[in-house]
Amino acid sequence: MTVSNPQRILMVGAGGVGSAAARIAVRRDFFEVFVVADYDEARARKVVADVADPRFVAARIDASNAEDVARLAREHRATHVFNAVDPRFVLPVFNGALAAGARLLLRFDPQAGRLRAVDQPISKK
Repeated sequence: MTVSNPQRILMVGAGGVGSAAARIAVRRDFFEVFVVADYDEARARKVVADVADPRFVAARIDASNAEDVARLAREHRATHVFNAVDPRFVLPVFNGALAAGARLLLRFDPQAGRLRAVDQPISKK
């Protein structure tokens, strides 16, 4: 199936939330690339091996470093960044996505069949 306006997703975190999200995403066709990134690259590789879909790739990332998030998002031409890590990493993940020109994903909207994103900066106030 050809995807119109295909999304390229960088998912930060391959733990419980990330592995569950990958198992759900593999059944969907709204994206062309799904990068599973984690500080522990072996964990990311395991998630990718478990879903066994060529659209998924594994990578290492430091979620506490916005520049690392931006670098990986640019490397994979991510259109969206999905934060699946501990909430303390929200700001660096968001700022990295913003720096790379990607949108930060909030949730999947089943009625629209699309991912919903936020485009406004998060204030540190």
